[in-house]
Amino acid sequence: MTIRNTVLSASIAAAAQALECTPRNDRWWVTERNLCDMFAQNHPWAEADGHLHDPRLRLLIAHARVLRDEDLTGQDLSAETPPHCAPEEAEYWLVPLRLQSWEARKWDRKFLWRYHEKHSSSNGQASTFPPAHLALPMLVYPRKHQGRPTDMSDFGRSETQWTIIDQITVVRGTAEEAIAHHLTINEWEQPEEPAEAAVVDFSEAYPALVCLLGGERAYGRASESHGRLRLWRLLHSMAGSTDIDDINDFVARIRCMTWRDWSDDIWYIHLAIEDPVQRTAWVLDGQDFD
Repeated sequence: MTIRNTVLSASIAAAAQALECTPRNDRWWVTERNLCDMFAQNHPWAEADGHLHDPRLRLLIAHARVLRDEDLTGQDLSAETPPHCAPEEAEYWLVPLRLQSWEARKWDRKFLWRYHEKHSSSNGQASTFPPAHLALPMLVYPRKHQGRPTDMSDFGRSETQWTIIDQITVVRGTAEEAIAHHLTINEWEQPEEPAEAAVVDFSEAYPALVCLLGGERAYGRASESHGRLRLWRLLHSMAGSTDIDDINDFVARIRCMTWRDWSDDIWYIHLAIEDPVQRTAWVLDGQDFD
């Protein structure tokens, strides 16, 4: 029996033991990054808690259960933060163990991939934004001098590396100015063509962000628990705080826009996030093809 089949169908004790013995790496903690999500699919936290020992696996499984509508605020996993781990990794243990209201607003368990023994790859179900049905009533034209790019070319790199998000562009200005500036990067492909755009609530993009930040490129296996942790750490960087109330305040005040690219195919995201307090906008953009 393969480790995937063991995690999916063996007793909870055998599944947990197999998971604890799986090969590890620094990038995803477990070589097969969605094994914890598979385990969490079948085992509520109350059943799993006593069988799990590795703090990183415990954290991933706890967040996989949170995405399955469990409220684990009674658990204090922050005390399990591994000693000597890097500060940016330690931030994962500060992410709340229940969905915040802005997360729950558009999240649904249907976005979670249903794992089976014979087919356990990523679904790509929520890995596009904006959705095809979204009306885009605005036009944004490429403008080289709109907004002021900042010297933050590596911003969010640890969260977006190995995903379809190529780079996060940081601009001093509004969401419109950030999009206008970003469009000039590829204007040689479609010179001076405007992009159809719309203002959206951050919650609308949340399911896609969880999936995209938890997976690789086309046909990569995604881990939604990793996706939620990485999204929160990205918000920590944007808001300049790891405090949960500060993050909730940040999400409440940001203004988001999305747009469509003429070359959109299957896997893509186009999202600008503007914080009026910092007068800064971040552009998350990327795509991959079949």
